[in-house]
Amino acid sequence: MTSIYGEVLAEHLRAPRSRRDLDCALEAVLFVATEPLSLSNLASLLQSDEKTVKTAIQRLKQHYRNRGIRIASDGVSYSFATAPSTRVAVARYYDEPRVLSDKACEVLALVAYLQPITGAQIAEHHGADATHVLQTLLDAGLIACSPGEDSLLFFRTTAAFLNATRLVSLDGLPLPDVLGY
Repeated sequence: MTSIYGEVLAEHLRAPRSRRDLDCALEAVLFVATEPLSLSNLASLLQSDEKTVKTAIQRLKQHYRNRGIRIASDGVSYSFATAPSTRVAVARYYDEPRVLSDKACEVLALVAYLQPITGAQIAEHHGADATHVLQTLLDAGLIACSPGEDSLLFFRTTAAFLNATRLVSLDGLPLPDVLGY
């Protein structure tokens, strides 16, 4: 299995070459985005021009027309959203309790309080390699990673983390002294 760090960096550096590559890259970026992305931001991320990206967005909208998810737009930015017809099933999903392991909670707390933070810094604080835990948190959408200087990847919490913890912002996190640290 390839390291999540290597995959993110490789994808970050590679520009889509064909129409199919562009559509796949656009779909992937919209899928992992924690907030809607503007056309200019998408064009920059995909290393393409806005007209080409707009055309790719239209192709994806057509592809997802009769599916459970769709491309949503407020006229300025784009994101994935669930189709209105799936509202009941999605509501049932969110009613199911989600439980993180103690290790995942520890790593999530490190990210929340020390973000942006690298995997090495997390391992140093956590006392062990946290690659699998980070992947679990990435898959859950509670954290995201982005490339930084010197090819380092930085982890941060997402809007899904704020929603899951019912926080309006990170300012709502309890102070470490309240937690006994």
